[in-house]
Amino acid sequence: MKDVLSAMGYSPAYTTSSGEIWYLSPLRKNETKPSFKICPKGTLPGYVMDVWYDHGEGKGDQILGFIKKYFGITDDSAAIQKLSEVIFNSNSGLTYEPVPQPSLPLVEPSIHIQDERIIPLDSTPNKALRNYLFKRGIPLRTAKPYLQEIYYTYQGSNYYALAFPSDSGGYELRNPHFKGAYKTKDISTINPKPDREETQVAVFEGFFDFLSYLVHNSLSKPPMPVIVMNSVAMSDKAIEAVRQMGAQTVHLYLDLDPKGREQAERFKRELQDVNVLDQSHIYTGYNDYSEFLEANTQKAKSVSR
Repeated sequence: MKDVLSAMGYSPAYTTSSGEIWYLSPLRKNETKPSFKICPKGTLPGYVMDVWYDHGEGKGDQILGFIKKYFGITDDSAAIQKLSEVIFNSNSGLTYEPVPQPSLPLVEPSIHIQDERIIPLDSTPNKALRNYLFKRGIPLRTAKPYLQEIYYTYQGSNYYALAFPSDSGGYELRNPHFKGAYKTKDISTINPKPDREETQVAVFEGFFDFLSYLVHNSLSKPPMPVIVMNSVAMSDKAIEAVRQMGAQTVHLYLDLDPKGREQAERFKRELQDVNVLDQSHIYTGYNDYSEFLEANTQKAKSVSR
């Protein structure tokens, strides 16, 4: 699939140590951060062809699914014809043969790891993870109540990452070179029973957005219940969680990209009896709360030098 994307004029932004190949998404214009990746065959268990996943769309598939989405095609035979045209016009000598394989789930597949060890964030002096948080503007004291460290083996190699727990017992995993999930993909709820009678809830797309909100507002804990979606593909579960909480007001902190705006409108449409407040104006000019905090932290460091 990398060769096909190359024939279409797309070059990788970087490749991770696990073999994932990341791009600025071909499915969206004016993107500034890579959000589209290829998992070459063998990277994911049970897959015998390259597959792709787009974090902005919250969906993935194999190459024909990409061709359909990119060119707006609905028919398999038409997609194969279009793919053949791309390959022929590239003069690359590529060929394509459909191979049966399991269907990708609608959310990013969780990785299968071995020998995992999950510990409190401050139990070991892992400078790489500390520096990763520092670069993103998150003090250790803010992150400690919500994040853990995970050390694990994946395809015979040892790795470590920040681990953010979800409601189903899984974890969102992040380090400077990897973004994924372990066990199950789900939303994360924090302080679901408020200390006071106000029925408000804050909804964030990712946990770094939530932590950035705490830092920006000089908070050690949120003043209301919080739902972290962990993926736009989890919006159904987030909306249902809002209903279950009986919230009367929802504060949305979603990405300022077309997908984020689409999700904000969806919350307003499906929660018509709830006061849905889009708070993304706080980080206007940036893709999300995390990018806003990181940029302003770097500016502050430059001024202090």
